[in-house]
Amino acid sequence: MESLIYEGSLVRLHEAMEKAAHGERTVIGYIGGSITMGSLSSTPKTCYAYLSFRWWQQHFPGTELVYVNAGIGGTSSHFGAARVREDLLLAQPDVVFVEFSVNDENTAHFQETYEGLVRQILYSAWNPAVVLLHNVCYKDKTSALEIHSQIGKYYDIPCISFGKGVYSLIEKGQLSEGDITPDGLHPNDRGHRLLADMVCEFLEKAYRQKRKASLTKNRYERMARLQSRDTVPIRMEGFLADGRKSGLITEVFQGGWQAWEKGAEICFQVECVCLGVQYRKTIQRPALKAAAVVDGREEEAVILDGAFEEDWGDCLYLQSLVEGEKKEVHTLKITVLEAPKEAPLPFYLVSLLAAL
Repeated sequence: MESLIYEGSLVRLHEAMEKAAHGERTVIGYIGGSITMGSLSSTPKTCYAYLSFRWWQQHFPGTELVYVNAGIGGTSSHFGAARVREDLLLAQPDVVFVEFSVNDENTAHFQETYEGLVRQILYSAWNPAVVLLHNVCYKDKTSALEIHSQIGKYYDIPCISFGKGVYSLIEKGQLSEGDITPDGLHPNDRGHRLLADMVCEFLEKAYRQKRKASLTKNRYERMARLQSRDTVPIRMEGFLADGRKSGLITEVFQGGWQAWEKGAEICFQVECVCLGVQYRKTIQRPALKAAAVVDGREEEAVILDGAFEEDWGDCLYLQSLVEGEKKEVHTLKITVLEAPKEAPLPFYLVSLLAAL
């Protein structure tokens, strides 16, 4: 890929692709000058920005994808740094393409304003991916590529040089300048398509290498922890929700459900591939026992014994109950079996762990 002059880190871009792959709303943003705005393209949908946005639509059909074009003709990164929050960041884009290399000059001033713009995007709270696009004035080859690409390499951001990609085609005789631009600067529809193809080629390369095939069945990459603060059982008799939250990561016996009496019962419905429960095993005696039954299969009940056989303290114990092959709705019933009156502690269900 001749137009890619610096690959940079693809971690954030892969995260955005993963978000889109899971059907989550994903925002794709562009900021730059007249070329990003679509000057000399015949319609707003034939500019390079929208054409490259189509790559996301084609790869993630069914996902809500939002296109935000903040290009304004005749403006530099100096103005871009002043308006990026209002014009682009309020939309919380997951991916941002930045294009100002023919509007900025190759000076220290514009390197600083460009860095200011890039840092505002890069350090936004939601960690958007950033890709830097570098156009060129074809009639005299002027561009701020040198100072802009230094920013890209310093922050490990992917950099695409449209000029390098176009000139390589011209040198090979596959293209002439007049084929793609009527004024030596702004692309026509064919030029915009060519620029979009370079962006899409980069996106396709990143998409194909975004994840290694898993070594295992890999059912535990998407996990959720369900506790009383965010989960409502479908039935609860004799169990009480414990809404405490101390904020201490080491205080593990909080946020769950507890029961003192034999016969106490709590039921959940969970859509998942795999399902496990966390409960307290204690060194204090006597300890309560419960039975976990999945999907009504009483003959396969798993005993949740609250007695911990070690002596170093109470244990946050994880018991796996379901390891399926596809996402299904499962019903889980937990019933207290033994509850001696002299037991110092209740049976404590800390949480459910669901692989989605």
